[in-house]
Amino acid sequence: LSAIEYCLFYGCTKLTSIEIPDSVTEIKSNVFYRNTNIISVKAPNVTTINKGAFRECDNLSSVELPKAVTIGDNAFYQCGSLPAIDLPKAETIGQQAFDFCEKLTSANMPEVKTIAKKAFNYCSSLKTVSMPKVENVGEWAFYMDFALDNVYIPNATTIGERAFYQCYSIEHIYMTNATTLNRNAFGGMSALIDMTVSDKLKTVDSDAFSSGSLFFFNTVYAPCDSDLDAVEATLSPCNFKSFTSIPHNFVDAKCTICGKEEIDLDEYKTEEKKEKDIKLLKEAKEEFDAQNYSKAYELIKD
Repeated sequence: LSAIEYCLFYGCTKLTSIEIPDSVTEIKSNVFYRNTNIISVKAPNVTTINKGAFRECDNLSSVELPKAVTIGDNAFYQCGSLPAIDLPKAETIGQQAFDFCEKLTSANMPEVKTIAKKAFNYCSSLKTVSMPKVENVGEWAFYMDFALDNVYIPNATTIGERAFYQCYSIEHIYMTNATTLNRNAFGGMSALIDMTVSDKLKTVDSDAFSSGSLFFFNTVYAPCDSDLDAVEATLSPCNFKSFTSIPHNFVDAKCTICGKEEIDLDEYKTEEKKEKDIKLLKEAKEEFDAQNYSKAYELIKD
């Protein structure tokens, strides 16, 4: 048995838990649709979850998918009891895959490349999302996820329309590979403090930061190897308050951020100062890894 076929357990309301055999690598569409009492699922070797596979499993609270690569459209739509999702191998999250998962607080997706339209739409409790390799964030992907605190997407190139709209709690955004920000991508962010982008950013809709964030936003940061004037020109219609370059961090005559091999020879007059700078750099990296961006900037700004 390599696949569980279409609608096989559709509406089996007395089913409470299931362990998928090791031989199964695919769960086809709507297999567990409206299994309203299912609580846990273990699928150790499943790589593909198809459309609507666990849709409206209202009491589903535990999911183990260590090898899942593709999560299809509506796969966990309206799984209102699901508290967290760990997808260490997932590369694609389909449309509305976790839409209306109102108790979802965290999503770990370290390998994901694509987040499709409305994938985490209306996940009002979602606070922490790990997706460092994501390249494309679709329209409405995290729409009205009120608890989401920070956005760390260093490999994302395109941020879709309303992707993070009305995410009231976001304070820091880090997206140094972004080229395009669409309409209302970050609209309505009243808590937004700072954003880090680079001169790769070429297209910004005039309403990308509309409906609130303009009035609270403080600083745009750009990496030391970026053209700050170009960044400011691209974002000039958005009326941000200030633009600041993240300074070079030279260790052993080489910048650890951009790789530039240039340094004032008087910079390290003592071995003690050099050791201090290395220590600060390590601390800053730890803060970046923990998505504590403000603390990281404070450590390296001087």
